[in-house]
Amino acid sequence: KASTPVAPVTEKKVTNPFETEEREILRILLKYFHQEVFKIEDEETHQVNTYTVGVYVISELQNDGLVSVNPKVRTILETMEVNLENKEFDPVRYFTHHPDNEISQYASNLLSEKYIESKRWSKAGAFIETESEILYLLVPKLIQEYKLKNVKVLLKDIEQQIKVATKNNDSEKMMELLNQYQNLKVVMKSLSELLGFRTIS
Repeated sequence: KASTPVAPVTEKKVTNPFETEEREILRILLKYFHQEVFKIEDEETHQVNTYTVGVYVISELQNDGLVSVNPKVRTILETMEVNLENKEFDPVRYFTHHPDNEISQYASNLLSEKYIESKRWSKAGAFIETESEILYLLVPKLIQEYKLKNVKVLLKDIEQQIKVATKNNDSEKMMELLNQYQNLKVVMKSLSELLGFRTIS
């Protein structure tokens, strides 16, 4: 009996709805990883601690359990996390000379991308030239936008699940989903307010 040839398994290309946000966050991390930008007061001791861009971004992503669907993004962030305290670590050199060609190419592409946010930051005609001067504003804004987009994608997903639960007359599942939906709407509202615009629900 002749064996039928097995078709090679082609890797399914996963579309990443957060591509733009992730690229911008990674570009900032590559360029300003060790830069101390954030002064945050400890609620209990009232001691003001200074944090680097790296520490701030990675702790924000971890606190919300945000993980990229892009394996290159995951690899870069994991390496950065391990090196948060390592002052010798130079992310630009490390990633642009990475032994994995895909990662070195990806990092090089990110670094060659122009800073696209500048229009947002031109206040009343006064144009702010360097992004390094406004990292304290820019980085939290990028993180909030990333979180907001994640919440919107989750909301869409729950809307689909609600339709299915309605079709199946599954009232228990319905209640659970509606509860999740309401909670996410609250998160979305607070993120939108932090970004300085209201959402119209």
